Amino acid sequence: LALPAGSLHIKAAATSTVVAIKINANLPDNRRRNGLPTIQGVVAAIDPRNGRLRALVDSGSLTAWRTAAATRVALQVLKQAPLRVAAIVGCGVQGHAHAVLLAALPGLRELRLYDQDATRAATLARTLVACRTVRVRIAPDLRAARFGQHPAMVVVTGPREMDRKGLAKDLETRLFDAGR
Repeated sequence: LALPAGSLHIKAAATSTVVAIKINANLPDNRRRNGLPTIQGVVAAIDPRNGRLRALVDSGSLTAWRTAAATRVALQVLKQAPLRVAAIVGCGVQGHAHAVLLAALPGLRELRLYDQDATRAATLARTLVACRTVRVRIAPDLRAARFGQHPAMVVVTGPREMDRKGLAKDLETRLFDAGR
């Protein structure tokens, strides 16, 4: 459905024990205009036998944790050597979830944070320091965040019409090219 500032998406699925309905507003200028995430929405879980609401969950948080969990599982399954240092580029909702789950990876010693908005990196660093599982550094620039890093995985999310594969490949090249 078209909205004045974006679009609304409704998705539903059902089994014999649960009906899930996801409603998301996609508002591309929302952060700039209102200080809110681009995607705003909710997931409702309903019991199909009696219509009772079982859960109501913020879809942005659910998506962030699901994506971070997939990243962590992929790293655990695909890694060739223990991951000792990781960099999180972008410390918003997705970066926060990724940082929390990656900080608990066995063998991880250091997590480097970078965001164009230094206060977001600092806020995330304070959260992680409270966990006391890994050393946290705020990188002053993107180059410092990736110093000494080797490519492990690049995850890119975005609209279907965006060339995500091309962007991921370009990002990987820019972030992890040897000798820079």
